[in-house]
This record gives sequence, C-alpha cells and structure tokens, in this order.
Amino acid sequence: MKSKQIFNIFILIVVLSCNNINKHNQAYVNKDDNRNSLSFKAKLFYDQNKYAEAAMLFDSLIVSDSSSGELYFKRGISHAMLLEKAKAREDFKKSIQYKYKMNHSYFNIGLSYSYENDSLALKYFENCIAVDPNFSKAYIEIMDCKQRLNEARGKSRQSPTSK
Repeated sequence: MKSKQIFNIFILIVVLSCNNINKHNQAYVNKDDNRNSLSFKAKLFYDQNKYAEAAMLFDSLIVSDSSSGELYFKRGISHAMLLEKAKAREDFKKSIQYKYKMNHSYFNIGLSYSYENDSLALKYFENCIAVDPNFSKAYIEIMDCKQRLNEARGKSRQSPTSK
C-alpha cells in the first residue's frame, strides 16, 4: 500500500513538473514575441522618421539587450535627428564599443561637434578615416573643420587698433 502511495505521489510530481515546464516555456515564447514585436515597431518608426517613438522603443530593447551595437546606433540616429546631441554621442560611442558601423558612428559624433568644437570634430572625422579610408564625406568635413579653425586663428591674431 505504501509503495502505491509513493508511486502516486511520484506521478503527481511528474505531471505537475511538466505543467510548470510548459508554463515556463510559454512565458519565454511570449517574451520573445514581445521583443520581436518591439523590435519590428522600433524599426518601423525609425524607417518612417518618427524618431521620438523609435527612441523610446529602442530604450526598451536596450534594457533587454544592452550589448547590441545596432540598437545603440539606431537610437543614436534617433537622438541626433531630435537634436539631442549629448544622448546621440553616448549612443554612437556605445555603437563603436560594440564595433557596429564604427565609421558612421565616428562620423556622426564628428558632425555633432562641428561648429561647436571643430578641434574635437576633427578628431572624430580622423577616427572615421582611420577605420574606413574610403569614407569620402569625412574628408570633406575635415577640410571644412580645418578651414574654420584657420579662420578662427586668423581672427584671434588680429588685434584691435588702439586710438
């Protein structure tokens, strides 16, 4: 009789365990479905130039996968388009850290510093060229930065005449 009770308890445990495994697997599948849905919506908003909405969804995606250079890059573009330069720079730096579109990330950081801090912009454009020597837009920006820096130096050398 005792062995029959032990057997029944064993069967009950097995049945309950299988039921819990199914629930666990279902939760995992729902989590993946939710992430795929968020990813789809984020990329859709991004492609439609709805950058505020895209940035919010990229925020959520980065919480669940903080090592995706692509997510940081696309959120960086979104912040840049919203003129949130500091946020964009941080995201592009993360993108570089994860080796995703390093040339474009350096270039975009350089653009964000152009006119504001041409010396620093120049550094990022040069990093872009170091990663991708064929990135022609960076050469143009380097020339423009150097021209502005030379003009600024020329103006600072001119002293006002005293009367």
